[in-house]
Amino acid sequence: MTELQILQLTTLIRDGIPASKACQVVGISQTALSARLTEARRAAKGASEAERAGQRYYRLLVAYESAQKERSKTLRRQRGSGKAGGNVMDKHPMVYRDLRLLPSDVKQRILDHLKNGSFVADAAESEKVHTSVIMAWLEKGFQAYLGNQEDPVSVLYRELYLDVLAAFARARTSASERIHADSPLSYLLYGPGRESDERQGYQKNPRMVPQAAKQPLEIKTVWATAQHPPSVIAGKLQPFKVEVPPDSDYEPIDRSNWPSEDED
Repeated sequence: MTELQILQLTTLIRDGIPASKACQVVGISQTALSARLTEARRAAKGASEAERAGQRYYRLLVAYESAQKERSKTLRRQRGSGKAGGNVMDKHPMVYRDLRLLPSDVKQRILDHLKNGSFVADAAESEKVHTSVIMAWLEKGFQAYLGNQEDPVSVLYRELYLDVLAAFARARTSASERIHADSPLSYLLYGPGRESDERQGYQKNPRMVPQAAKQPLEIKTVWATAQHPPSVIAGKLQPFKVEVPPDSDYEPIDRSNWPSEDED
């Protein structure tokens, strides 16, 4: 038994549900519960409090006995207020672990949510059935379907599994029919009419656009003398200053015989 099962079991007992019915709801065997309680009582007999705290089922025993005392008080309060015999399970809709205890109207509402496009988790929890519980039910139904099991419990889980599959199929069928009526082109491009490897069909862009192979990137460096704007100082045009790298074969022009700017 897990801590969650113990918590659920004792909570149900405190609220007035018999232990046998609480075991069915939580999904554990009453025989197994009785065996654990008997073992815990035998181990606790003559042991110190510190030793009892380390025993395997001592916490279960304490929680169970406390829940039974609270149950007696709850039943007395219900008899005193005239509310005895009410449906205590209405207070605990999230603890269903046995599909046989699930109300038929809750099951139908879950299937209706699935038909309208909901996911399993959302559909179940909107009707206060925990996701892990319904997934376990579907797994049992799948195993019953594969194993062709025909006992009454297996048939119940198998029917739920097939009902969920049918609800999903109806949701997809409804969506496909609406798309086919409202947007035939979308139906052809994205639905059963689209092209596949097995058959010819519709696709969004049938043209093939060739792409040229990428050429390697080539970088060329070209050295040249920059064209600076003319510099005028004191009304005279100043000569350009050109710096030549030392290893260059450039030979400057001989300007010794050129006339000077000061000459008229």
